[in-house]
Amino acid sequence: MRITFDPAFDQGSWPGPIAQGHAASGEIWLGPSGLLSILETMTGLAGPTLPPAVRAAELVSEVRSIKGFWKDSAQVDPFGTARRLLEWRDFLWTQGWRGQPVSLRLEQLAEVTYKASPGFPDRFLEVAGTMQGAANVIEALTLLVPVGRLNPALRTAVQALERTGTKVIEKTLEPASPKGDLGACRTVPFRPIGDGSLQLLRPATHSMAAHELAAWLSNLESLERTVIIGPDSVLDEALHRFDLPTTGAGIPASDHALLQILPLTLAMAWDPPDPQRALELLMLPNSPVPKGIGRRLAHALQDYPAVGSDAWNEALEEGLNQFSDKKDRKRLKDRMDAIFARRIQSRNYPVTEIKARIDLLRSWAKGRMGEDASERAWQALIAQLENCMRIAELSGLSHFTAPQIRRMLYEINEAAGSFPLYEAQAGLETVGAPECIAEQAQNVIWWSFNRGAAPVIASDMLTAKERSGLEQVGVVLPRPGDEAVWAAERWQRPLMLAGSNLILVCARRGPDGEEQYPHPLWDELAGRVEESTGLKELEREFLISHNGLTRTIRPIRSLPEPVWEWGVIAGAVAKRPKESPNSLSSLISCPFSWVVRYLGNLYGGATATLDSPEKLQGRLIHEILTRVLSNPGQTPEEAADDATLRFGSEGPLMAAQLFLPGYEDIRAEVKMALRTAAHRVFRLIKEGRFTVRAVEQTYATKSRSLGIEIEGRPDLVLKNPDAIVDFKRGGVNYRKEELAGGTSLQLAVYGHLIRKNEKTTFPPVAYLMLKSGQVITVDPKAFPDARIIGGPSPEETWKGTQESFKRIWDEMKAGKVRASGNDPDGPPKSQLDDGRLFLKPCEFCDFAVLCGRAFSE
Repeated sequence: MRITFDPAFDQGSWPGPIAQGHAASGEIWLGPSGLLSILETMTGLAGPTLPPAVRAAELVSEVRSIKGFWKDSAQVDPFGTARRLLEWRDFLWTQGWRGQPVSLRLEQLAEVTYKASPGFPDRFLEVAGTMQGAANVIEALTLLVPVGRLNPALRTAVQALERTGTKVIEKTLEPASPKGDLGACRTVPFRPIGDGSLQLLRPATHSMAAHELAAWLSNLESLERTVIIGPDSVLDEALHRFDLPTTGAGIPASDHALLQILPLTLAMAWDPPDPQRALELLMLPNSPVPKGIGRRLAHALQDYPAVGSDAWNEALEEGLNQFSDKKDRKRLKDRMDAIFARRIQSRNYPVTEIKARIDLLRSWAKGRMGEDASERAWQALIAQLENCMRIAELSGLSHFTAPQIRRMLYEINEAAGSFPLYEAQAGLETVGAPECIAEQAQNVIWWSFNRGAAPVIASDMLTAKERSGLEQVGVVLPRPGDEAVWAAERWQRPLMLAGSNLILVCARRGPDGEEQYPHPLWDELAGRVEESTGLKELEREFLISHNGLTRTIRPIRSLPEPVWEWGVIAGAVAKRPKESPNSLSSLISCPFSWVVRYLGNLYGGATATLDSPEKLQGRLIHEILTRVLSNPGQTPEEAADDATLRFGSEGPLMAAQLFLPGYEDIRAEVKMALRTAAHRVFRLIKEGRFTVRAVEQTYATKSRSLGIEIEGRPDLVLKNPDAIVDFKRGGVNYRKEELAGGTSLQLAVYGHLIRKNEKTTFPPVAYLMLKSGQVITVDPKAFPDARIIGGPSPEETWKGTQESFKRIWDEMKAGKVRASGNDPDGPPKSQLDDGRLFLKPCEFCDFAVLCGRAFSE
């Protein structure tokens, strides 16, 4: 076996063993991890390795029990502290330290890490010590770096190989001899001419860079010996669009939906659970909650954003009843109880609860994998669960805090790698870093040419006294300055080995929208040119191509015109037997929208997003106020106290998000508004000498004039005398305009519903604005202390509704369905005009694309 080695080759290598032909035997290019794997196999030491997060978890109990310089950090983040101590210990072990107490800090570090599982340096040293008795099958080891620059642990293994028969060769790379700017940039002074051999692509965005580069590649005569450094999924999307070979670049495994199941399931144990996180769990493509149950629970959360609300329990029972088999139903019920049972009210999450939830998910996942068991995502999920279980057991902790759980999951997911967006295809060579290029290439594309991609040189963790003490015991640590120089030498490889073209890509803004700056190599090039010249000839938004790259500006096509009248077969649109205030509003504001929604059964679709906390306020006040009204004999002060008590006890089961940490200010505001609203409505009842007739009761009546049944659910119906009060969350000015313009269709419908027949006088109606406690009405006498708005009576609004309904149906019977928002002669605003009600369309509509209005906007 012949091995070519470079410290960067764990990130890939080019050209690899088949550089000189189509096949190779007994030759392999490796980095440190690959070499260690070969050596462990050769010496019989191969076995499963521990992820860094698990190694750190083993050390947590030591970090917490042994006193040392890390004490304060361990109290806050024992996992992070253990991980950092292991990093320091492994670095020093790599350099030859074996626990010598040259300072109190290093003595404590040796003590706390004494029982740590073997890390990378330990494994290299172990194979080096075992090499003498093993059959060495490595004929030659070619090093692309001087052996003196290898860390001592790696150098020890190389020396052991050499003693047992391996020929160790240090190889110097031969630079290419390009022309133009690419060749001239190696000299000083460098005078760029902008011939295209060396270019910095610097467009505005990451996606624009990907599109431009893919267009440039598609115009090459051949992709042979073209290498891309650090490709990502954005570039792969562009390559795919241009029908070029994709690189297999991936998205982080932690972004995969399957790996969200564990963190979301763990989050459900907090009391109260975050309803947004619950919704995300329910809407995952694969979830421990069956889809039939998940859809119902998601709808319940949209109405009442709280796990365990009445709506939630009803939806859960309805979903479970869809399963006819009693055993299946009980098994699912037990699973739902285990996931959504709220247990943890303190900041401490018991390890027993973590392990129970992992066991539940592990059982579910193994049952669901089936034919998909070979898919990497399912394997990654099982690995995530197993590693999390091991960490929970090894840590020795009885409980975790929320930050500790997040840290644990982050480190586990970080080790999971990535999933390819598109499978890797032959045609383009790829490597992860510039040092991975080890031979001349025709074209080199340095995709990730930004400052963030440069290797980070760690600052010296030791004091001068500690460094001196280590040197006295034979441990000589590399100087950060030397490491920086070596790194700068190695990232020169693309510049030295590109034969025809070197394209450096650094968009002005990255995928996250943050501003990006070129790699430090660009500063080195800038130092080689005359100050007056600069590198402006090399920096461009569009690449130069010597193969006649053409750009075609496609003619602008006009967008579809909005349609304001649709033709249908006469008589095809039929009346529905029953309408509500909302559906009547939809019909009168835009017949097209009404037909699409109520006859076509089309809706905007569900999203994994709940209403904002601000929108939840009015809904919560509304719900609690209706419950307070179930005891109408209270005084205003008693009602306010009742509302306050219900807010604390029942509020978390209606709008849990408002009761999570961080919402204290909104919660206090809602509580005060609720007291005000309760006091105001009970004072209105008392001073107006009303009694409560119904609270949120459904009323229905047959309307002979319309030929349909009208149904509605007024918030509060009073009697002695009859009156209606409808609760509204906000928008005081909007409601005032409704009353002033006679366009409050909802109040008019409610008034029509509770009068005995169409000849009976309309009862007075009013809005109670929940957040301000203000009552607004057009009736000057019915409601004490109400704000009187001058405007048409509800009876006039109802008559306008009837007239509009009849005219719209006459049009639809004739085969005309209007999209009112596109009508150039339509009403500019909601109004009661000439005895007919007009409602402004398009304010709450999901169908603007269907009617074409979206294109006009």
